[in-house]
Amino acid sequence: MPLKGFSNRFACIALIFQLISCFTTEVSAQELLIITAPESAPNVLSARKLRRIYQRKVLIGPLGIDWFPVNLPVDHPLRQSVSQRLFKQRPEDMVAYWKQKYFHGVSPPYVLQSQEAVIRFVSQLPGAIGYILPCKRDDRIKVILKLQVELAPDLQREECPR
Repeated sequence: MPLKGFSNRFACIALIFQLISCFTTEVSAQELLIITAPESAPNVLSARKLRRIYQRKVLIGPLGIDWFPVNLPVDHPLRQSVSQRLFKQRPEDMVAYWKQKYFHGVSPPYVLQSQEAVIRFVSQLPGAIGYILPCKRDDRIKVILKLQVELAPDLQREECPR
């Protein structure tokens, strides 16, 4: 008798795991490029420094030029991935942080609507810093960090058709 109850519980647990797997999205580690204008300094940046720039804890770059970090919209998969990687939080979970910073006169990073908009903004404004997929890279920008993030594989296919 106890074995029958055990097998029913085991079957139930197996079914639950199958249902969960139906609703989870496959992700894989991929590279995002952290970019700035070609003439901007520095040539290399650490993930720690990037986090501090995006938190607006470091406001001025090495040559005395203000940092202007830019984000994609809150619901964009790249923004979600960068936020998870740098802050271990989703962008929408950082509202309280930005309310406090704003109260002290510090605005959050600008939000641009596309990777192309990020490239255009960053390439024309010294001190601007943003992120893009590697397939979007061109000679208008300089890569200062390659950041490993978790992305859905289909995002690369959608954003970077061959």
